[in-house]
Amino acid sequence: MKLTFDPETDEAFLRTGGDAAVGGTPRSEACDLGIDGVSFILLYTEDGRLAGIEVLGASRFFSPGLLHEATRV
Repeated sequence: MKLTFDPETDEAFLRTGGDAAVGGTPRSEACDLGIDGVSFILLYTEDGRLAGIEVLGASRFFSPGLLHEATRV
């Protein structure tokens, strides 16, 4: 797994495997966990496997230390 983070947009992307890029997977699904200011988008490969998770409002969900260690985009 690999975590990337864009501090300007406060978006993180957790790549779980396969060939995944934001906006580059054939299927996506919004997932609401009821956390204020945070949205999750699940990204799937063509064969239905989870390819990644996009997190909007990442600084409200991940610890500052984890985001500091993430690859910046």
